[in-house]
Amino acid sequence: MRKQYTTPISLASYLIIIFGLALLILTHGLVRSAGIVLPILGTSIFCYSRFSLRSAFDRHIEKSLTGDLADIGKHYCKLDVVDEKADGEGVPSRNWRSGFWVAEVVEDAKRPVIVGCVGLGKSYAYSSEDETSAELRRLVISPRYRHKGIGRKLIQTVVHFAREHQIETIYLTTSSYQQPAINLYKKLGFHLEGKREMTIQMQKWKIYAFRLNVNGYSL
Repeated sequence: MRKQYTTPISLASYLIIIFGLALLILTHGLVRSAGIVLPILGTSIFCYSRFSLRSAFDRHIEKSLTGDLADIGKHYCKLDVVDEKADGEGVPSRNWRSGFWVAEVVEDAKRPVIVGCVGLGKSYAYSSEDETSAELRRLVISPRYRHKGIGRKLIQTVVHFAREHQIETIYLTTSSYQQPAINLYKKLGFHLEGKREMTIQMQKWKIYAFRLNVNGYSL
């Protein structure tokens, strides 16, 4: 979200505020009245842009929580039924080319706390029929535990799983508003495959596509 402070609409709102304050200080009469209105207008534009972007992120989060994250087992861990009378109980299928992992820490002999997660599934963004490719999803690290190697460990776990299941390429997509994630992916060995622009609420986003060659990745 910090990147929004330097978007064109934010910069325009800053200029409106500064120009209005200058009029308020340096002029008199009716022109000075504009110096009162313009800072209010600039602040309103900035707040609206922040609100609209936050709303877009909130909708994305809600969609995730009511989608694959609402039933992780169904979306990421297909089960082989062990006992048909056991009402569907089973163990994860070794033929299933997707999975979901969490990172936990234990502090002061307390119960484990989840501090990160990552998922791997069919690559719908490219070709759902290609069984040699998969899509990385939901890589999240708790802010308190970032820069401690947890992201790298999760990616290594995913790559190890991919090799066991003959997955050769891992794809992912992220936006320009997630710069820390972009830096992490580059650091972990992902290569930029392409980018495209989209506009949401009069604000331009860049969507980046990254690719990781599983066989060429060093664990």
